[in-house]
Amino acid sequence: MTPPPSSPWIDRMTCIGCGACISTCPTDALARLDGKPTVTAPNRCTACAACEDGCPVGAIQLPYFIVPNPIWEERIQ
Repeated sequence: MTPPPSSPWIDRMTCIGCGACISTCPTDALARLDGKPTVTAPNRCTACAACEDGCPVGAIQLPYFIVPNPIWEERIQ
C-alpha cells in the first residue's frame, strides 16, 4: 500500500525563519518566501520528516496517515 502524497504544514506564526528546515530537506521541496520557509515543490516532498525533525521551534508538521498492518486485518476477520 502506497501512502498518499503529503507535504509539511508550516505554522508561519511560530516559525522564526532560521531556515533549518530548508537546509535539512533532502529533496529541495522547501524554499524561503518573504523571510519564511514555504513548500515550493510539493511533488518533491517524500514525507521523510527531516524538516519536521530539524525545526528548533516545532513550526512544521507533516500530516499523518494510518497504514493498516496485514496482521491486524487477519485478526479482525
